[in-house]
Amino acid sequence: MEADAHGVQPGTRLLPAKSGEKASEKLSWCANRWRIEMFREALKSGCKVELAKLGTAERERSERNRTTTL
Repeated sequence: MEADAHGVQPGTRLLPAKSGEKASEKLSWCANRWRIEMFREALKSGCKVELAKLGTAERERSERNRTTTL
Protein backbone atom coordinates (compact mmCIF):
# COMPACT_ATOMS: atom_id res chain seq x y z
CA MET A 1 0.00 0.00 0.00
CA GLU A 2 1.21 3.43 -0.85
CA ALA A 3 1.13 6.34 1.59
CA ASP A 4 -0.69 9.55 0.71
CA ALA A 5 0.90 13.02 0.51
CA HIS A 6 0.95 13.25 4.33
CA GLY A 7 2.62 9.85 4.78
CA VAL A 8 -0.55 8.12 5.98
CA GLN A 9 -1.08 4.52 4.90
CA PRO A 10 -4.52 3.66 3.45
CA GLY A 11 -6.79 2.02 6.02
CA THR A 12 -5.23 3.73 9.03
CA ARG A 13 -7.12 6.11 11.28
CA LEU A 14 -5.72 9.32 12.67
CA LEU A 15 -6.73 10.47 16.13
CA PRO A 16 -6.30 14.21 16.57
CA ALA A 17 -4.23 14.79 19.70
CA LYS A 18 -1.83 17.50 20.78
CA SER A 19 0.31 15.34 23.08
CA GLY A 20 1.31 11.75 23.66
CA GLU A 21 -0.82 11.66 26.80
CA LYS A 22 -3.91 12.84 24.91
CA ALA A 23 -3.24 10.33 22.13
CA SER A 24 -2.96 7.55 24.72
CA GLU A 25 -6.25 8.67 26.28
CA LYS A 26 -7.99 8.62 22.89
CA LEU A 27 -6.66 5.14 22.14
CA SER A 28 -7.94 3.98 25.52
CA TRP A 29 -11.41 5.36 24.73
CA CYS A 30 -11.40 3.58 21.36
CA ALA A 31 -10.35 0.30 22.96
CA ASN A 32 -13.08 0.57 25.60
CA ARG A 33 -15.70 1.36 22.98
CA TRP A 34 -14.63 -1.71 21.03
CA ARG A 35 -15.06 -3.87 24.16
CA ILE A 36 -18.52 -2.40 24.75
CA GLU A 37 -19.56 -3.06 21.14
CA MET A 38 -18.30 -6.65 21.34
CA PHE A 39 -20.15 -7.21 24.64
CA ARG A 40 -23.35 -5.80 23.14
CA GLU A 41 -23.05 -8.04 20.08
CA ALA A 42 -22.39 -11.11 22.25
CA LEU A 43 -25.35 -10.25 24.42
CA LYS A 44 -27.65 -9.80 21.43
CA SER A 45 -26.55 -12.84 19.45
CA GLY A 46 -25.23 -15.22 22.08
CA CYS A 47 -27.97 -14.75 24.63
CA LYS A 48 -30.76 -14.21 22.10
CA VAL A 49 -31.94 -11.17 24.07
CA GLU A 50 -34.09 -9.80 21.27
CA LEU A 51 -35.79 -13.16 20.70
CA ALA A 52 -36.47 -13.39 24.43
CA LYS A 53 -38.04 -9.91 24.39
CA LEU A 54 -40.14 -10.84 21.39
CA GLY A 55 -41.26 -14.06 23.06
CA THR A 56 -42.19 -12.19 26.22
CA ALA A 57 -44.20 -9.62 24.25
CA GLU A 58 -46.01 -12.41 22.39
CA ARG A 59 -46.85 -14.20 25.66
CA GLU A 60 -48.14 -10.97 27.20
CA ARG A 61 -50.25 -10.23 24.12
CA SER A 62 -51.62 -13.78 24.17
CA GLU A 63 -52.42 -13.51 27.88
CA ARG A 64 -54.20 -10.19 27.34
CA ASN A 65 -56.28 -11.62 24.54
CA ARG A 66 -57.21 -14.66 26.61
CA THR A 67 -58.34 -12.60 29.62
CA THR A 68 -60.40 -10.16 27.52
CA THR A 69 -62.31 -12.96 25.79
CA LEU A 70 -63.33 -14.65 29.07
